[in-house]
Amino acid sequence: MTITTTVDPRRVAEFRRAGLWGDASLHDYWQLSVLQSPDREAVVDSRGTRWTYRQVDDVASRLAGHLAEAGVRRGDVVSIQLPNWAQFLALDVACLRLGAVVNPVLPSHRHTELRFRLERCGSTALVMPTQFRSMDYRDLAGRLADEVPTLRTVLMVENRAADGRFGSFEQAARHDPLPEQDWTPGRGSEVAAVLFTSGSEARPKGVLLTHDNVLAGERAFAYELGMGYPDRMFMPAPLAHATGYLHGMTMPFMVGATSVLLDTFTGAGALAMLNAERCTAGMGATSIIAELFDACDAGGGLHPDLRLLCCGGAPVPRRLLERARTFGIRVHSVYGSTESAPHTMTRADDPDSRVLATDGRAVPGTQVKIVDPVTRRRLPAGVEGEEASRGPAVF
Repeated sequence: MTITTTVDPRRVAEFRRAGLWGDASLHDYWQLSVLQSPDREAVVDSRGTRWTYRQVDDVASRLAGHLAEAGVRRGDVVSIQLPNWAQFLALDVACLRLGAVVNPVLPSHRHTELRFRLERCGSTALVMPTQFRSMDYRDLAGRLADEVPTLRTVLMVENRAADGRFGSFEQAARHDPLPEQDWTPGRGSEVAAVLFTSGSEARPKGVLLTHDNVLAGERAFAYELGMGYPDRMFMPAPLAHATGYLHGMTMPFMVGATSVLLDTFTGAGALAMLNAERCTAGMGATSIIAELFDACDAGGGLHPDLRLLCCGGAPVPRRLLERARTFGIRVHSVYGSTESAPHTMTRADDPDSRVLATDGRAVPGTQVKIVDPVTRRRLPAGVEGEEASRGPAVF
């Protein structure tokens, strides 16, 4: 996928001088984590899959070999419609290894939403579950294979019926690994992922995130949270959402941490998984974090390893903050968008008043201002307006 940038060349040079942009790739960060900690868990999901960095890397190389044989090339788009399962990470790494562009798609999307996204991206490959919850995806996959001319291959996870129309993820994961001399990872200003907005104000927009965008945003996020290789990040938000894809899957592997993925949220289920996996951090909509503490009130405690929770999408209620304090948990209010995640966040040393009333300050490298929605003029402090931002994480 090729894009034409409108970024001021002077700003590009500024970002590069500051070390915010460069020639690195997400694949470089993945490889470093594999080399440093091959036997550390990279991902755990709520179905019981538990893979180390070495195991994910092996599966990813085999998937890359299969996709390359199916005709997926550097710059092609691979759409992944999977729940929060470990297979998502392996597919993501396979795409990074090929230099293919990942397009995460919500499992709840049906024919109209899916066809729109696949056609907009010109997707060459699609990966779906055979079944999730009450939905059998095979008929949907068949329709899309017939209607989207760019699709070359469709893989189904757990294709138990051996449906000959589609490939099997499990069979693809037994393919010969892609030889290292055939790796063609993208880097720097090349597109790494296409994430679609929710479409709450208009038709969903495909946001093109480069390696530079993602690396700049997630490095800043990890730094402000103090995330590192001992951490285990709990993620109930879908991996097709910016929160899940960037903060729940990408940021953990960048720092050599573990992604702990929940595919179906309930307060009790989230609490059980957090405790069983001894998670040190978690993130989700404020309402999800509130449900987690409701489950605690119903008779469950929280493991003392949990040190921080990040909330977004709504103000942090005082009751939630006070509940977190009783467990020694630090709460961060975070603000961002698909186009730039994160924009702002509260810091560890912020007083409760700031966490309750604001979304904190801009992350390193990002500039934020409030403007009049009509005139675009900057507004004084305390006046409500529209948020405008720029920085290395903005697509």
